Amino acid sequence: MQENAVPGLKPRLYHLACELALHPGEEKILPELRSQLLNANFRIKTDGKLILTLEENLGENWVATDKTACHEGVTMWQCLLQQPRFRTRVKNPTEKEVHLSLDALLLEREE
Repeated sequence: MQENAVPGLKPRLYHLACELALHPGEEKILPELRSQLLNANFRIKTDGKLILTLEENLGENWVATDKTACHEGVTMWQCLLQQPRFRTRVKNPTEKEVHLSLDALLLEREE
């Protein structure tokens, strides 16, 4: 039996992108997620530079609330959310194709 590091919470891993190719200047919106605890942790692996934007759902609109630049290698990014519904947007600002993998780790209350 495996014990959780934080009693009453369980980690949930979401694989949002795996070796996704972004052409120069291309931008993609990844699937929407929901966080019970208003906290999201990301692991981004890329072979080039990209911009990762966190967007939160405020009523009928998606609003950019945080942004980070990722460089070649692995970047870890933790975000405190204002709203439970959020999504990520990735953009390749370079002149060459970039590949990325993106995972999100959310903690959820055990039922």
